[in-house]
Amino acid sequence: VLQARIFTNSLSALNIRPFNLNLQYQHGNPIPQVEGKNYGKAFGGSAWLETESDNGLGIAYQRSEIDEPRDPLVEAAGIDGHAKALALAFRTYGERWYAALVLARLENVETTDQNEYVNGEGAEFYAQWQFRDRWWLIGGGNWFRPDEDDPQAEEYELLYGVIGLRYTFDSFRRMIYAEYRIAGGTLADGTPTKNELTLGFRWDFGH
Repeated sequence: VLQARIFTNSLSALNIRPFNLNLQYQHGNPIPQVEGKNYGKAFGGSAWLETESDNGLGIAYQRSEIDEPRDPLVEAAGIDGHAKALALAFRTYGERWYAALVLARLENVETTDQNEYVNGEGAEFYAQWQFRDRWWLIGGGNWFRPDEDDPQAEEYELLYGVIGLRYTFDSFRRMIYAEYRIAGGTLADGTPTKNELTLGFRWDFGH
């Protein structure tokens, strides 16, 4: 893995914090869900701008080449080209709240519940608000819809919202939480996905 990072204060006059640019090159990483097959050359980059008022905007792009696109295992997984991902992100936060939104275009990156690679577009949103000491309300959602002309997708669509409550003992290192996931998507065979309730805790014993 080769990686380069660039920081600059050239935009400080516009009340923008140091500009962050990351570049990366990799080779030979395994292709998920395709046993024994690896990506060829892979490169990506990301850039992040953040204002002094805690608003941030970012963009990221990743391209991983498929050296053997006609390999039977690769074709059987639904891969029809190089893996590409383009994402735009927005983040804003204050002392008692946080919100973030990501929009993405994915090609040969996301898979269905049948492990078939598909192309499509998606979005993810997350927010949290501290409404009382130690108590946080959390919410968000995730959506991914394959292209209409993608034969591997069948009826697959990822869609759900989440609402939850969190009680923190020591910041986010020690906490208990409850989350309810409201499903609206479908599996590849058309079966609707189900709602889920999650109860959990996190306890970091480190200092």
